[in-house]
Amino acid sequence: MPKKRSKFTQLARVLDASIQPVYFLDSEQEIVYCNQALLDWVGCSTDELIGRRCRYHSTPGEPASHDPDAIAARLCPPAEAFTESGASAVVAALGHDNWLHRRKAIFLPLSEIDIDTKNAQESTRPTGLIAVVEAIDFHDTARQLPSSLV
Repeated sequence: MPKKRSKFTQLARVLDASIQPVYFLDSEQEIVYCNQALLDWVGCSTDELIGRRCRYHSTPGEPASHDPDAIAARLCPPAEAFTESGASAVVAALGHDNWLHRRKAIFLPLSEIDIDTKNAQESTRPTGLIAVVEAIDFHDTARQLPSSLV
């Protein structure tokens, strides 16, 4: 009889087999999960990326850096991604060639119901995001410039 696998293990296997980079952010915009395709694209390990905050300018250093904080900053979703409808945006990874590689990402918000029993009202509260990144880089004019000039 085959072993039973947890649903999380099954989900992780599906996501890790995907050619599309996928990552999950919590409500504080910390990376809580990323698949192997994302790690390969951004060029770092799970230990370096998990727990990093995706915030614009989260590091004061050189934007064209392989530092894990700079990597997380380039994955930052737009503010409207936490709305009910989510959003799409361009995210980037600095390649081993020191060129920024841009891809479209779709951000899907995750929410929970927040019940105010005192006022008998119900609302939703964001709990995180799922980001799915296209598997292929954009080939735009900005791609022709080294990352130090973008």
